[in-house]
Amino acid sequence: MKRGIRAVAVLLLAALLAVSLSGCEMFSMLQIGYIDKTGALVIPEKYQQAQPFHEGRAGVMMGIQEVYAWGFIDTTGEFVIQPEYNMVRPYYEGLAPVQIVDDDNADGYWIYIDEEGNDVFGKQFLDASVFVNGLAPVQELEVPQKYGLINREGEYVLEPTYDLISVFDPETGLAMVRVGGETAGRCGYINQEGEEVIEPKYYYAGTFSEGLAAVKVSQDDGVADWGFINPEGEMVLGGDYAYVGNFSDGLCPVYFGSSAEDATGKWGYIDKQGNVVLEAQYMTAGNFSDGMAAVQLSSEEDDWAYIDTQGNVLFDAQYAGCGQFSEGLAAVVVVNGMQR
Repeated sequence: MKRGIRAVAVLLLAALLAVSLSGCEMFSMLQIGYIDKTGALVIPEKYQQAQPFHEGRAGVMMGIQEVYAWGFIDTTGEFVIQPEYNMVRPYYEGLAPVQIVDDDNADGYWIYIDEEGNDVFGKQFLDASVFVNGLAPVQELEVPQKYGLINREGEYVLEPTYDLISVFDPETGLAMVRVGGETAGRCGYINQEGEEVIEPKYYYAGTFSEGLAAVKVSQDDGVADWGFINPEGEMVLGGDYAYVGNFSDGLCPVYFGSSAEDATGKWGYIDKQGNVVLEAQYMTAGNFSDGMAAVQLSSEEDDWAYIDTQGNVLFDAQYAGCGQFSEGLAAVVVVNGMQR
């Protein structure tokens, strides 16, 4: 698979993992700061990895290689939760999943903390995602290590049954589930009562966004069979795309090539009718948020920028990496200590 596609796949297919959220991309390079909607660097470039803001906080990592720790900052760049965790996920509904690695558990375990950093449930999970609509997917520590759903009291409301569960889409109330294992398994959707409403028949599937969910019928990356289903499970758009992202602000990034393995294609954007709104011209393209999307303009690794929904490049600045705008801020990898 093409390098640009492989990189963006972490962003666009994050919904396949119960622990992931659309737009929660992270950067592993040095010199990461945050810009505002004018392009001004408002939080200096001093982090080595960074996540988007949510509920006024963002997870950031300090340190390199084996010596690092994650904490949370506020919109001024001040730490509100000191760096002490192996990994973190965003605050949703006042709680955040954080991973701890200690001498007793080298593989780590996840707990939930409140806004003061207190362990709210006193329970450990092999994996844990964020709360949406009062429910969070978690993976049990004990074999067979399946995923279930817990409520705000930390109690299971859906016993660990699935190989994966995504977070719930607030609009449709649906979550992706995977059954049958990583290789032979298939993805479908459940509602908040744990009832299967779309049978597991897709090899890949994302969370619903703006009423549509991206799905892939086959396992073969050499087959262009990505499309979009509605909450009734009907394929309403595509079915022959090489690769896709999620709909946001009415637009969705699509890889225009013969397949995901085709290294000659480029990314563009479509609307919900399948019309090409922005022609295929980008090496990599992210989802829109707040009317802006991060794109890689050329094969140069430091040629990332933001565009608006008309395709205009904003800020007259390029970066070595761009995150999604959230709550008016976006993480960027600054080139040699300055914007280019």
